Amino acid sequence: MLSVVVAAYNEETVIRQNAQTITDYLKSEIDETWELILVDDGSSDATGDIISELAAAEPRIIAVHHKHNYGQGRALRTAFKICRGEVIVTLDADLSYSTDHIRPMLEALQQEHADIVLLSPYMKGGTTENVPTKRLILSKIANRYLSAMGALDVATLTCVVRAYQRETLDALFLSCDGPEILIEVLVKASNLNFKVVEIPGHLHWRNEGDGRRRSKMRIARSIGLYTKFGWLWRPSMVFIALAALCLAPGLFMACALLFRVYEALVLSIEKFGLSLAFSNSLSSVFATYPYSFVICGGLLIIGLQCLAFGTIVMQSKANHDDSFLLGQEVLRELRELRRRD
Repeated sequence: MLSVVVAAYNEETVIRQNAQTITDYLKSEIDETWELILVDDGSSDATGDIISELAAAEPRIIAVHHKHNYGQGRALRTAFKICRGEVIVTLDADLSYSTDHIRPMLEALQQEHADIVLLSPYMKGGTTENVPTKRLILSKIANRYLSAMGALDVATLTCVVRAYQRETLDALFLSCDGPEILIEVLVKASNLNFKVVEIPGHLHWRNEGDGRRRSKMRIARSIGLYTKFGWLWRPSMVFIALAALCLAPGLFMACALLFRVYEALVLSIEKFGLSLAFSNSLSSVFATYPYSFVICGGLLIIGLQCLAFGTIVMQSKANHDDSFLLGQEVLRELRELRRRD
């Protein structure tokens, strides 16, 4: 069975038409048994009433309602709990990615023996259309940052359109309520060594009735969330990067100053002896380049401290990952016991 999940918030202008588009596609292109789960995440418009009407007219549509607007993550988690399919596909309510992507994702899931298939407009072969330049640039920067912090060979981590093996989602304990759940899934899937495959997709921002496209994503909040998750994913990288930025120029300056001391030492060692010549050489170089000594010392001290912090954080992250794996194993055993009962 295939479960298709759509989380909607204040989408009364498009939800009826888009839900019909999805059901038409599933009826014509999907041979397997399917269900469409529509989650109204506390909409203040008529979205909830519309999806209730759709569910009443089509038995394979399931309507779920939140009393309040909890966020995309809570809506998806609610749907995941009631999905009956062995494979779960998530779509966005405005169909910025057309339903034609469903079949390629299912094929990749099977052919690649993948646990998760991501749709990417930013990888080779992916395309975008009608996306505002500012939003496109910010999205690409955010995804590159997250990819680098997670050491994942994927171009898009923030797209909601994905295909999951049901057993993969069952193995993950998800807790995020907002859009950051998309990153949480990949963080925890990466820790469990699940296979994540990416295929190219076409992102098309569709205009509304007045010819404009409105996004409900709050840019400042999203930047903060993605920055936080990147930090939590690989916290040591920040300290290691700072250490490199400080130690590289610090060591260069130290080598240059030592070379100056060596030149002065060679000229005076025969006259004063090694100990006194070294002391005089160091004093003369310091008198000539006092600020260089101060800056060099400061950079080396800060760099070494950052390196030490990075090492400590790496150890802490390793302990956290061990605890996470243990918790996931306990969760898996509990679920297995419930199935047997």
